[in-house]
Amino acid sequence: MSEQEPMDDAAEEQPEETAETEPETDAEDAVAAVLDEHDESLAESLETLATMQETGTLDDLANFAQMVSLMQAAMDDEMVMTLAQTGSRLGEVADTAADEEVARGLENTLSAVGEATDGGAEPVGMWGLMKAMRDPEVKAGMGVAIALLRALGREAGEVPEEY
Repeated sequence: MSEQEPMDDAAEEQPEETAETEPETDAEDAVAAVLDEHDESLAESLETLATMQETGTLDDLANFAQMVSLMQAAMDDEMVMTLAQTGSRLGEVADTAADEEVARGLENTLSAVGEATDGGAEPVGMWGLMKAMRDPEVKAGMGVAIALLRALGREAGEVPEEY
């Protein structure tokens, strides 16, 4: 039986070696491959993550993500529809304002408002108004004002019967 004893020893040692050198699973292989391929990038990422943890930025980021999640959960269908309608309406206003004539008119109006309110306006009474009506610039402004009032009346859709 002396010949079997070495075999028994070898048989006993075999399972131990197998347990120690058991092949890695597919998941472990995949992780090892990623670590090998991206070792420098992962080290930099871990360093950044550690810095964010030390400075409290990571907690702030987690809190922000939680707040966004809560806001998303709090929004109901009506809120989403209202927001979409508001966005759509703003788009329509932007389209109108982008029209070349409208944009030029708005720019002229804003420029005139700035010029008129720069502190140089003086109070005007009835006689001052009559005198100002002879000024060509005032006449041109009155023409624009009347045209604007006419257009506003048309847009309002409530044109009263003539007197």
